[in-house]
Amino acid sequence: MAYDDPRPLTAPGFWDKFWAKTSLPARPDPAKSYERCYIDLFDAHFNADSTRTVFEAGCAPGMWLAHFHRRFGYQPYGCDTSQRGLALTEENFRLLGVRGNIAGCDLLSYAADKPFDVVLSINFIEHFENPEPILRKSAALLAPGGTLVLSVPNLTGLNAWLSRPEFLAAHNLGVMNKAHMRRLPSLLGLRTVFLDYIGGFEPDLVGPPKGAVLRRACLKALRLARRRHGQLADVQRVSGGNLQVCLLSYNPALPCIS
Repeated sequence: MAYDDPRPLTAPGFWDKFWAKTSLPARPDPAKSYERCYIDLFDAHFNADSTRTVFEAGCAPGMWLAHFHRRFGYQPYGCDTSQRGLALTEENFRLLGVRGNIAGCDLLSYAADKPFDVVLSINFIEHFENPEPILRKSAALLAPGGTLVLSVPNLTGLNAWLSRPEFLAAHNLGVMNKAHMRRLPSLLGLRTVFLDYIGGFEPDLVGPPKGAVLRRACLKALRLARRRHGQLADVQRVSGGNLQVCLLSYNPALPCIS
């Protein structure tokens, strides 16, 4: 099947540079709220089953694939275009004792031998001006009864104000809302299992320009409050939460929530 150009918002070499300072092993840390909320969500929707498979596009450094294998026994598959990212994923798997199958290609070029029980798209589609081809290919990789996990960061509202323009330029802000996610079931022929914001305000997600004195002072105050009070519920209400997640199921056994 031919797909339209998704028009990446990141230049060649962006991800090699992005992963340059990554330390291993990479595994979700329950002490970090933005990772704990994923852990809790996955625990609520997936069960251990060593016969099941999980795939992730843009999978570097392999943290969530390794998590699904270690937590649920799923066999991990993935693809990535960054040579640095691929090397990190392979080394991360080695350190964590995970055996996986990772391809060095983009999602639209990926050729699967069989469909997958879970397809992860974690903080991925927002890096494309036209994410529809990415979404369609992700859905096409699902086995009957499979689940597509879509998540995007929330870089709107307060988070946008606290972010550098060049950082925002690498993201499609138009996908960071529930209205966009609500259109996906009819577009992809899937059913919604879960759709909501998760997590609270996360200071590590944002960073104002150096000359933005007011914004930097505001972020510093929020970081101090974050350390003192934990997840910032009041800020979450202002910003909508840190992450927006949608679980979509193909031929689901689970009830639809819309």
